[in-house]
Amino acid sequence: MGRPFYTPALLGAAILKGLRDPNALHIAPAVVLGYSVVHGAAFVLFGILAAVLLAAAEREPVLLLAVFVLFTCFEASSSA
Repeated sequence: MGRPFYTPALLGAAILKGLRDPNALHIAPAVVLGYSVVHGAAFVLFGILAAVLLAAAEREPVLLLAVFVLFTCFEASSSA
């Protein structure tokens, strides 16, 4: 829509600065970078959690249910 970095700036301002009104958004490189770091860290943590659960599920098969729930919740949240 002709507004580069609008989405990460909006999400970053909402998460990092508590922005409530999208019309008051000022796109700043620091906010976009800050959100990108938070977003990347969330995916790294998700990957570590998934790897730990899969490794533990090899020893305790009942943990496959936890793996199923984790991936189902992740898929539901990413498609919303």
